[in-house]
Amino acid sequence: MLRIVAGIFLLFIWVEPAWADTSLTAPLGNSITWTPSRTVGQYANGDYYIVGSISITDKSPKDVDGVAPHLHGCEVNPEPPDSTSVSNALMQGMTHGLDSRIRFNMYSAALNLCALLPTATINAGSSIVLGKSLTNCTQSNKADSQCIEAIDVVTVVSEAPPANSFRPPFSGTDKSFAATTASIRYNVLHDWKSRGALPKLAELESECIFLGPVFILSSGTQSWEKLAPTSRCNTPRGKAYGRATNWGILDVMAALNSDAKDTAKQTMAIRIIQAAIDIYGQYNAGRWFAGAGGFCWAAKEVLVFGASLLNNEPMMLAAHPDNSGHRWCSTTIFKHVESSDVSLTRAPYCGANTPKVTTKCVAFTTEMIGRAQQCANFGNWIHNPDRCSAIVNPEYYWIASSYVGIAMILSKMSLEEEVGWPAFFEYLLSRNAWPDERYYSFAKRSNVGGQVPCIHKSNSDQLNIDDTVCELMDKHRDGAATDGSISKDGGGAGSPQPAR
Repeated sequence: MLRIVAGIFLLFIWVEPAWADTSLTAPLGNSITWTPSRTVGQYANGDYYIVGSISITDKSPKDVDGVAPHLHGCEVNPEPPDSTSVSNALMQGMTHGLDSRIRFNMYSAALNLCALLPTATINAGSSIVLGKSLTNCTQSNKADSQCIEAIDVVTVVSEAPPANSFRPPFSGTDKSFAATTASIRYNVLHDWKSRGALPKLAELESECIFLGPVFILSSGTQSWEKLAPTSRCNTPRGKAYGRATNWGILDVMAALNSDAKDTAKQTMAIRIIQAAIDIYGQYNAGRWFAGAGGFCWAAKEVLVFGASLLNNEPMMLAAHPDNSGHRWCSTTIFKHVESSDVSLTRAPYCGANTPKVTTKCVAFTTEMIGRAQQCANFGNWIHNPDRCSAIVNPEYYWIASSYVGIAMILSKMSLEEEVGWPAFFEYLLSRNAWPDERYYSFAKRSNVGGQVPCIHKSNSDQLNIDDTVCELMDKHRDGAATDGSISKDGGGAGSPQPAR
């Protein structure tokens, strides 16, 4: 059992010593039994490890009839989606063994280790990914149309890790990652006092955000459909939909930069660091995090945030474009306009060809060369630049509102150089596309469907901006220099605080 003891000045985590066993129930409800009896223990986030090779003899829940659809699957060391082609890099390609109802990412009975029990021997160096399927999974175009309720990871190791260790990445065969909670640097976080908009850490914990493995969606323009093996409890905000995922990430980052005590920050700090480790593992296994639309969900930004908390240089280097090229979404969505972009023939529409999003592409002009620009309406600068427009569909703007807050937080944490993509920050913080957005009035706000209109001082136009973003924008406005640029520290409560 994972036990936490909080002291007045220091935080102690005590994980119950390892024990011998032949069964366990993972944090999100998947249970397995195995032979022979092995030593069992827990990582800092509550996931289990088993010391020594095993054969799984039973799983609960499990697919009992062997007839399609196949549910409650499990597999070992899942590989990232096939990124050898543009379409797969953008949309799909993951073959898996968890649930046969998932769209676009093909189910393979050969990968479903739990289809025939007992399993063959599972050796040390293996991450067992356990799926718990939802009973109902209709083929609908809805944000909550996932097929899996929860995903757990059990890691088979050759020897017990040090106490309070983070779990190694579940993807691929490299399980050499090693770090403990003693490495967490709370002093790189801020001590912002909230007016009430910043999320509460306890509320985020109860929503199971980042609980369990971050089984990254296959990324792409159709993230609201059942694209890949992800689950309600493993996805920020509990949905596959891009905007909901982004908001969940922003909420965690914002809450960790609040003036809560370090003891209160620990649980979500562990969760987002574990998410960063899982992202890092998928990157090392060859994953591309390309994407478009609302699903450009800040995987690289989570990696940088977690790497900063751990002070882990290899993780940080993996995020930088000098080392990763265009494998990250933000490096394909944001860039500076070049002369070749001006002369490029545009596609008829720069959004999805649906009644809701049918904005015509607007060509760039020579005056725009060098300007930071976003290409987010189902397109990106690398694979389909002809669908990047000088004017992004205003109906689609608000999907990126969480990105504004994420960029502000990383800027305040002095991580712009580590992210290594100036256009990302220049576009989102100077707001070339949304003039003067940093100077919106925050006096007139009301909750509307979980979002908040920020009222522009000059013309009362309303844009749907997440409430957290409104407050973060206000903090940046208050910390702006006289030339209109964003102050890195913002002064006062925005300065990094020592660990408490």
